[in-house]
Amino acid sequence: MFRGTFAGGLEDIFETTGAISTDFQTLLGNFNKTLLLLNQAMEEDVQASLHTIHETAKLIDSLMAADIQPGLRSMKGTLQQTENMVNSRRDDIETIVDNLKTVSSTLNTIVDDNKGKLGESLANLDKVGKDLSNLSDRMKDPNTSLGKLTSSDSLYQKINSITININEIVKELKENPKKYLEHVNVNVDMFGGND
Repeated sequence: MFRGTFAGGLEDIFETTGAISTDFQTLLGNFNKTLLLLNQAMEEDVQASLHTIHETAKLIDSLMAADIQPGLRSMKGTLQQTENMVNSRRDDIETIVDNLKTVSSTLNTIVDDNKGKLGESLANLDKVGKDLSNLSDRMKDPNTSLGKLTSSDSLYQKINSITININEIVKELKENPKKYLEHVNVNVDMFGGND
């Protein structure tokens, strides 16, 4: 026994097409509603953005009026005063510029005329620098007299002791010169008349 299936006819096809058409119309309706909602949301965002931009522009305008414009007016006044001062002192400024040119020319001439002397002076300065460096090295060397003087207390103490002794002798000479000059006979002839 063979069992067959019914393939359907035109009615079935129309019925299926009708169901698809209904689903498609529902889908188009939903899509249309979505577009409307999206359009409305975008319109609200754009309106809010435009409002924010408008408020920002008003704020910038008020700042311009309150802060920037007075500063610009003040700057313009300062520039005008500077221009007036330059115009009124134009002759003085030209004289100063001419004097600077003359001084510059004179300095160039002096430098050109004394290049040899300047070279010698620079060489001498270089030699003095080397000598000072050498002296500094000698002062740092503990084996030299200068090095001992700067690095050792014993030489300093000896020089200090000698200085104290000399000061005491000078003081004693001032207080009692006869003690040291008793045997010294000094004759002074101021005019050269007698031997």
